[in-house]
Amino acid sequence: MFKNIGSKIKSLAEIICWIGIVISVLIGIAWMENSIIGGILIAIIGSGISWIGSFFAYGFGELIEKTSEIATNISCFNNGPKLGSDGERHRSLHHIDDGEEEYTTFES
Repeated sequence: MFKNIGSKIKSLAEIICWIGIVISVLIGIAWMENSIIGGILIAIIGSGISWIGSFFAYGFGELIEKTSEIATNISCFNNGPKLGSDGERHRSLHHIDDGEEEYTTFES
């Protein structure tokens, strides 16, 4: 339920954004009975506010995802090579002798 919460927050932000856009357009269409320009403005401004408002929730989900990724990468360096969930390859610096660096590549 709480695994990959960052991607779930991002998906929820997208869903809420689209719901807000649809509702804004529907209200704008309904308002066109009174004023065509007012209805168009409501649809455009409401959709824009919904889109911009979703940036914060989406950005928060992105922060959580990147923080989890950083924590996974740090634990790989602290505890040695381990397999992670993203399947990416990483290089780990083991030691430096006479100015030469020795790396080991492992799957994470």
